[in-house]
Amino acid sequence: MSAAASCARSFSRMPSIAISPNGSRSGGSGSRRVPGLRREEVAALAGVSADYLRRVEQGSVIPSGTTLDALAEGLRLKRLAAVPSPA
Repeated sequence: MSAAASCARSFSRMPSIAISPNGSRSGGSGSRRVPGLRREEVAALAGVSADYLRRVEQGSVIPSGTTLDALAEGLRLKRLAAVPSPA
């Protein structure tokens, strides 16, 4: 697996506990059994489909930098380093 694919998988599986479903940074969300956002909620924040996000999580597609930026923005993450492009 390439470094970019590995990074994309890790990125998409990061816990999103700090953000509630309504987009605020409250973390607590009522009667959920598991904290954090559901896949559909993360996909909606990033402007991608839940099916596409599932394929990213499984490593069957490598998202573009634009998609990773949208995920980071939706999850309110800061970019630490650039991901190298696959050769």
